[in-house]
Amino acid sequence: MDKSLPTQLFTVRLWQESCKEAADFRAKVQHVLSGETRYFSDPLKMVTFMLAKYQDQEEERLVLPED
Repeated sequence: MDKSLPTQLFTVRLWQESCKEAADFRAKVQHVLSGETRYFSDPLKMVTFMLAKYQDQEEERLVLPED
């Protein structure tokens, strides 16, 4: 059994879009293993997405049979 800690790999692009009132947060997150890409304007939703991918992997790791 692999005793290393589970990891996930993401590419993250952050930028600001300016409007008359203020600059808005924008992000593009790509989960490298699945290729799934999401765009965000809310930092909390971005982190929630990334944590969900991490937790999905952890659940799969616990379910997989040992060699």
